[in-house]
Amino acid sequence: IPSTLGNLENLEGLGLYANGLSSSIPTELGNLAKLHVLYLDENDLTGDIPASLGQLKVLSDFRLRKNVKLYSFIPTEIGNMVGLEHLYLDNASLKGAIPSEIGNLSNLKQIHLYKNKLTSTIPSELQQLDDLELLYLDTNDLTGSIPSSFGALVNLSAFYLFRNKLTGIIPPELGNLV
Repeated sequence: IPSTLGNLENLEGLGLYANGLSSSIPTELGNLAKLHVLYLDENDLTGDIPASLGQLKVLSDFRLRKNVKLYSFIPTEIGNMVGLEHLYLDNASLKGAIPSEIGNLSNLKQIHLYKNKLTSTIPSELQQLDDLELLYLDTNDLTGSIPSSFGALVNLSAFYLFRNKLTGIIPPELGNLV
């Protein structure tokens, strides 16, 4: 992916999915201030997810799924992508913690973080996502307990946590998800 794509200042959509692209993600993509859709999924991308992507404030759909050679952390700057509604980072060999800053993304409807190598606890800040409908955190190495505050996510219709290292009880507050 050439860094010169960052010069396309009027670009609103970039779809490079389902190819054999094997480069890193250029930091210059963070310059695409009008970008609404970024599909980089199903490639062989490597390296880190650039923190500069946090500058994409109107981005509503970000897909980086099925890039199993990334081995990246999720940058905390993702919490600046305030227009984000759909986040697909599943099956990308991501490591480390789920950034609590994702709780700042009040427009999020879907979070797909399954089939990664994510560790630590589930951030309680996710409870702030009132519009959240789908939350897929399965097949990771998450620890700790399920936050009882998730019972307030009244729009949640799917919540997958299987194949993790969670402990404790299933909070009765989840019974409020009707």
